Amino acid sequence: MKIDFLDRSNYLKGLLILIGKDNLVSEEERELVMKAGHKLGFEKQFCITAINEILENEYISNTPPHFSNKSIAKSFIIDGIKLAFIDHDYDDREIDYLKLIAEVNNIEGTWIDNALKDAWKLKSVINENLYLEIENFL
Repeated sequence: MKIDFLDRSNYLKGLLILIGKDNLVSEEERELVMKAGHKLGFEKQFCITAINEILENEYISNTPPHFSNKSIAKSFIIDGIKLAFIDHDYDDREIDYLKLIAEVNNIEGTWIDNALKDAWKLKSVINENLYLEIENFL
């Protein structure tokens, strides 16, 4: 299954919103979003600008993205969890946002709870495995 432009845009926008939730963009977060932006087909300069402006951009909506199917939404949530833990810490606002995305995309609460538990166990090695789930659709 290929991911369409709307889902690609929602994916990148969702990742950008997620890195802005704690009002700090770490270098690790920046790198992962740049990698995702490249994989999704966005120009490097566009991604750099979007990342640099995410904390001040008052026009970006915090509305959680709705994807065309649950597989893409689950892929986003897994990448979002990696992004939330990449700096070896997470902010409750990041986790709440991911849970809201799951809800909007009709993903069962137990699925995301299990994904979060697994990530918590593996948080010390997340930086070593920056494989993006979205690559399954590209």
